[in-house]
Amino acid sequence: MKPSLPLSWFDLCLIPEHDAPPRAANVLVTSGVLNTVQAGGRHDADTGLIVLGGPSRHFHWNDDDMLQQVEQLLEARPRSRWLLGTSPRTPASLARRLAGRSEFEYVPFAASGSDWLAQCMAEAGEVWVSEDSVSMLYEALSSGARVGVLKVGRSAANRVTAAVDTLVERGWLGRPGDWQPGAGLERPFNEAGRCAAWVRQRWLSAH
Repeated sequence: MKPSLPLSWFDLCLIPEHDAPPRAANVLVTSGVLNTVQAGGRHDADTGLIVLGGPSRHFHWNDDDMLQQVEQLLEARPRSRWLLGTSPRTPASLARRLAGRSEFEYVPFAASGSDWLAQCMAEAGEVWVSEDSVSMLYEALSSGARVGVLKVGRSAANRVTAAVDTLVERGWLGRPGDWQPGAGLERPFNEAGRCAAWVRQRWLSAH
């Protein structure tokens, strides 16, 4: 994150690009939220994963709209297997409507283990994330799967929504409403590894 104190007070700073950090020798600009997910495994093109977030100060959540988008996605992109997971922010009202559906395997957040999401992302050929869940969008990109976005009403334009828009414009994420995941990246997306290498080079290799 971008420190509230002067950058010169820090040895090294890892700052996401949506914070618009200045150029400095002690600053490494990162793309999005760092995470522990790594690309690997065999992504099954016939398996899809949907992950839902919930209300936040940047977005207006609507259960009916989200459920309708899920249904439209399943119709537009038929797969032999769909999994759907939720997050701690997913409203209980929507969770009740998801339970018992036959079109997908529903795994509520409370029933998923700590490694469930990373394992599913490593197996799925495509991952769809509600756009309020920026951290999960970057986790999905890090997994190496193709990633699509489920649209959520925005409270206002801000750096969080701008980050999502930037990923869409780059082609990393599918455009909401097109029902096509993004083309993906030309090389594995591993910002945590890139940051670790930079820290190692600055502190271990140079001294």
